Amino acid sequence: MSRALSSDQPPKYRRPLKGSAVDTVEPAVRELLKQAPTMPVTVIAERIGRERGLTISPTPAGAVRSHPGAPAARGR
Repeated sequence: MSRALSSDQPPKYRRPLKGSAVDTVEPAVRELLKQAPTMPVTVIAERIGRERGLTISPTPAGAVRSHPGAPAARGR
């Protein structure tokens, strides 16, 4: 508490970022979207053998699809 009182700034809560459960399959999602940019998320999940959905917010496939530098977004 004395450290907080002696500081000229308010205390901040910090915790390490954990990442998403989908981070491990992102390269496979990107590859599928290169081949077929409009592929539905359900088909992507099926093709990469994902039993859980890819709808963790924000949707990774949607984020990859709409990212301006993403290969799947080029040439639209």
